[in-house]
Amino acid sequence: MSFAPPPPPGFVPPPPGMPPGLPHPQQMDSMRMPSEVLAQKSHKWVQMQNKRYGEKRKAGFIDTGKQDLPPEHVRKIIKDHGDMSNRKFRNDKRVHLGALKYVPHAVLKLLENIPCPWEQVREVPVLYHITVGVYVACYASRKA
Repeated sequence: MSFAPPPPPGFVPPPPGMPPGLPHPQQMDSMRMPSEVLAQKSHKWVQMQNKRYGEKRKAGFIDTGKQDLPPEHVRKIIKDHGDMSNRKFRNDKRVHLGALKYVPHAVLKLLENIPCPWEQVREVPVLYHITVGVYVACYASRKA
Protein backbone atom coordinates (compact mmCIF):
# COMPACT_ATOMS: atom_id res chain seq x y z
CA MET A 1 0.00 0.00 0.00
CA SER A 2 1.54 3.33 -1.03
CA PHE A 3 0.83 6.65 0.57
CA ALA A 4 1.06 10.04 -1.07
CA PRO A 5 3.88 12.25 0.24
CA PRO A 6 2.83 14.96 2.67
CA PRO A 7 2.01 18.37 1.13
CA PRO A 8 4.73 21.03 1.19
CA PRO A 9 4.61 23.65 3.94
CA GLY A 10 2.07 26.42 3.33
CA PHE A 11 0.05 24.26 0.94
CA VAL A 12 -3.67 24.30 1.60
CA PRO A 13 -5.25 20.97 0.73
CA PRO A 14 -8.32 21.09 -1.53
CA PRO A 15 -11.75 20.87 0.04
CA PRO A 16 -13.35 17.43 0.07
CA GLY A 17 -14.89 16.39 -3.25
CA MET A 18 -12.55 18.58 -5.38
CA PRO A 19 -9.77 16.91 -7.36
CA PRO A 20 -6.27 17.80 -6.18
CA GLY A 21 -4.35 20.38 -8.15
CA LEU A 22 -7.25 22.74 -8.90
CA PRO A 23 -7.28 26.12 -7.16
CA HIS A 24 -9.87 27.03 -4.55
CA PRO A 25 -13.15 28.59 -5.74
CA GLN A 26 -12.12 31.89 -4.10
CA GLN A 27 -8.90 31.89 -6.12
CA MET A 28 -10.82 31.04 -9.33
CA ASP A 29 -12.88 34.23 -9.04
CA SER A 30 -9.76 36.37 -8.69
CA MET A 31 -8.14 34.60 -11.69
CA ARG A 32 -11.01 35.25 -14.13
CA MET A 33 -10.41 37.88 -16.80
CA PRO A 34 -12.83 40.69 -17.50
CA SER A 35 -15.08 39.92 -20.47
CA GLU A 36 -13.59 42.76 -22.59
CA VAL A 37 -10.06 41.40 -22.20
CA LEU A 38 -11.28 37.88 -22.91
CA ALA A 39 -13.12 39.05 -26.05
CA GLN A 40 -10.03 40.93 -27.23
CA LYS A 41 -7.79 37.90 -26.69
CA SER A 42 -10.31 35.66 -28.43
CA HIS A 43 -10.46 38.00 -31.44
CA LYS A 44 -6.66 38.14 -31.61
CA TRP A 45 -6.43 34.34 -31.43
CA VAL A 46 -8.97 33.91 -34.25
CA GLN A 47 -7.07 36.38 -36.44
CA MET A 48 -3.80 34.58 -35.78
CA GLN A 49 -5.33 31.19 -36.63
CA ASN A 50 -6.87 32.56 -39.84
CA LYS A 51 -3.49 33.94 -40.83
CA ARG A 52 -1.81 30.66 -39.96
CA TYR A 53 -4.25 28.21 -41.54
CA GLY A 54 -6.12 30.42 -44.00
CA GLU A 55 -5.87 30.33 -47.76
CA LYS A 56 -2.37 31.24 -48.84
CA ARG A 57 -1.65 33.23 -51.96
CA LYS A 58 1.69 32.73 -53.59
CA ALA A 59 3.38 35.47 -55.52
CA GLY A 60 4.44 34.71 -59.04
CA PHE A 61 2.87 33.61 -62.27
CA ILE A 62 -0.02 31.25 -62.82
CA ASP A 63 0.84 28.19 -64.86
CA THR A 64 -1.82 27.79 -67.52
CA GLY A 65 -0.58 24.37 -68.52
CA LYS A 66 1.33 23.14 -71.50
CA GLN A 67 0.07 23.44 -75.03
CA ASP A 68 -0.49 20.29 -77.05
CA LEU A 69 2.26 19.69 -79.57
CA PRO A 70 1.55 18.35 -83.06
CA PRO A 71 1.89 14.60 -83.72
CA GLU A 72 4.97 15.26 -85.87
CA HIS A 73 6.82 16.36 -82.73
CA VAL A 74 6.34 12.99 -81.02
CA ARG A 75 7.15 11.12 -84.24
CA LYS A 76 10.45 13.01 -84.56
CA ILE A 77 11.42 12.27 -80.94
CA ILE A 78 10.65 8.56 -81.36
CA LYS A 79 12.64 8.48 -84.59
CA ASP A 80 15.61 10.24 -82.95
CA HIS A 81 15.57 7.90 -79.95
CA GLY A 82 14.99 4.76 -81.99
CA ASP A 83 18.65 3.78 -81.95
CA MET A 84 19.89 3.96 -78.36
CA SER A 85 23.43 2.96 -79.39
CA ASN A 86 24.05 6.57 -80.40
CA ARG A 87 26.67 8.33 -78.25
CA LYS A 88 24.22 11.12 -77.48
CA PHE A 89 22.03 8.79 -75.40
CA ARG A 90 24.81 7.10 -73.42
CA ASN A 91 23.73 8.71 -70.12
CA ASP A 92 20.01 8.01 -70.68
CA LYS A 93 20.34 4.23 -70.45
CA ARG A 94 19.84 4.26 -66.68
CA VAL A 95 16.65 6.30 -67.09
CA HIS A 96 15.35 3.88 -69.70
CA LEU A 97 16.03 0.92 -67.43
CA GLY A 98 14.09 2.66 -64.66
CA ALA A 99 11.22 3.34 -67.05
CA LEU A 100 10.79 -0.38 -67.79
CA LYS A 101 8.49 -0.75 -64.79
CA TYR A 102 5.95 1.53 -66.51
CA VAL A 103 5.94 -0.41 -69.79
CA PRO A 104 2.97 -2.67 -68.88
CA HIS A 105 0.84 0.38 -68.11
CA ALA A 106 1.96 2.10 -71.31
CA VAL A 107 1.12 -1.01 -73.36
CA LEU A 108 -2.31 -1.26 -71.72
CA LYS A 109 -3.04 2.38 -72.58
CA LEU A 110 -1.82 1.77 -76.11
CA LEU A 111 -4.16 -1.21 -76.51
CA GLU A 112 -7.06 0.82 -75.09
CA ASN A 113 -6.47 3.49 -77.72
CA ILE A 114 -6.19 1.32 -80.82
CA PRO A 115 -8.59 2.80 -83.37
CA CYS A 116 -11.82 0.95 -83.96
CA PRO A 117 -12.26 -0.74 -87.38
CA TRP A 118 -14.55 2.04 -88.61
CA GLU A 119 -12.09 4.79 -87.67
CA GLN A 120 -9.40 5.79 -90.14
CA VAL A 121 -7.18 7.61 -87.63
CA ARG A 122 -7.38 8.28 -83.92
CA GLU A 123 -5.26 11.06 -82.49
CA VAL A 124 -4.65 10.64 -78.78
CA PRO A 125 -2.78 12.96 -76.41
CA VAL A 126 0.51 11.43 -75.31
CA LEU A 127 2.36 11.98 -72.06
CA TYR A 128 6.09 11.36 -72.10
CA HIS A 129 8.98 11.82 -69.71
CA ILE A 130 11.46 14.60 -70.43
CA THR A 131 14.16 11.99 -71.07
CA VAL A 132 11.77 10.16 -73.41
CA GLY A 133 12.11 7.06 -71.28
CA VAL A 134 8.44 6.14 -71.57
CA TYR A 135 5.35 7.26 -73.47
CA VAL A 136 1.81 6.86 -72.19
CA ALA A 137 -1.35 7.54 -74.15
CA CYS A 138 -3.34 9.58 -71.66
CA TYR A 139 -6.82 9.26 -73.12
CA ALA A 140 -9.37 6.77 -71.84
CA SER A 141 -12.24 6.10 -74.20
CA ARG A 142 -15.73 6.01 -72.73
CA LYS A 143 -17.14 2.53 -72.59
CA ALA A 144 -20.88 2.24 -73.15
